[in-house]
Amino acid sequence: MNCLKAALIVGAFFCASSGAQASANEATSGVAMQSESLDAQELRCMTEAVYREAGSEPMKGRYAVAQVIVNRMRSGLFPSSVCGVVRQKGQFTFPKGLGPKKGYGEARLWNEAKEIAASVMTGNVGHVADEVLYFRSSRMRKPAGLRFMGSIGGHSFYAGK
Repeated sequence: MNCLKAALIVGAFFCASSGAQASANEATSGVAMQSESLDAQELRCMTEAVYREAGSEPMKGRYAVAQVIVNRMRSGLFPSSVCGVVRQKGQFTFPKGLGPKKGYGEARLWNEAKEIAASVMTGNVGHVADEVLYFRSSRMRKPAGLRFMGSIGGHSFYAGK
């Protein structure tokens, strides 16, 4: 079943790729091996984006944020690298070049963000529909000119009109 058909049936924009339902807590050694073969800087940029933008969001929301970055890379409208997308001026709010914050649970959240980043970058997990290129905090005003696609946790997701 394709993503659009699944979205219409379940009323959501979050679609699963074939057989990919594992959470970060169920990550296998295969994901760890794949993350070693990824470009270290690209993996770091994706990990920071997931951790800083969605670290305390539900697991599905963290995957969705990572997928938006991949969707942007593939769209031709944004830079074609992870670091190019997340460092593009005015697009992401987190400070650059930071590792995990110090505090209870932060190392766990950082490690989960890295597992999510590796999974999404290697195409092994669920994803949001390809046309979803934007997200924002649900507390912020709806952006003009974008089509609302759905919400997960504290984020709303959008496609172009």
